[in-house]
Amino acid sequence: MACARAEADGPIDGAVVRSGLPWPGLVMLPRLASPQFGLLDDGLTLQTGHEVIGRWSSALHLIPETGRFFPAYWLVYSAIVGIVGVRPLAFFAVNVVLLAGLLAFLARLVRLAGGHGCRPPCAAVLFALCGPTIEAFYTLSKAEPLQLTWIGVSLLATRASATEARRARRAALIALAAAAVLLGHATKETSLVLVPISLGWLAVERWSSRERGLAPTSRPHTSRSTWSRRRHSFS
Repeated sequence: MACARAEADGPIDGAVVRSGLPWPGLVMLPRLASPQFGLLDDGLTLQTGHEVIGRWSSALHLIPETGRFFPAYWLVYSAIVGIVGVRPLAFFAVNVVLLAGLLAFLARLVRLAGGHGCRPPCAAVLFALCGPTIEAFYTLSKAEPLQLTWIGVSLLATRASATEARRARRAALIALAAAAVLLGHATKETSLVLVPISLGWLAVERWSSRERGLAPTSRPHTSRSTWSRRRHSFS
């Protein structure tokens, strides 16, 4: 029944909306009931967030204690610190919003990839309940939620640009996708490994497409060869 309703709802993904909305709150409920800051990274995030407010260019410098460089992360978290202050509940509420956005992105991407019926909401639920997701969103000062958000924006913008007929809008979508990728890289340095991973997936996709393209043509050839051998054997 849920699959039938999802198909009937069309591109709006009504089943995703109905079944996906409660999951961010349910997953984060234990943290919302007992919000607390951590002892190590959270203190550095709060301190650096206060220091960056009003001095945004300081985020472009290396961190003296670690030598790391992720300005987009500090700019976002300094904005969060400036808005909500030193209140852990508000920080976890931001994580709930990020998780809800990621689930919506994931469901949309699954649907654009050809998944219909129960597949988009199932993908969103499985993502929300998997261990790495819970670990990332239960811990403040994690860069992964922000990084995945930028990646989701980039993928959706890229997909939209591929089907956009007007040049101006297509150029704007491509620029948005490029900016989102740049922000993803500037959120966490290890995102640079996405470059070889993306190239690997591109190679796999081209290889699989080539195999699918050769398979239909090889079958008639095989059939003709078999028919020729049978004809000569009976002649």
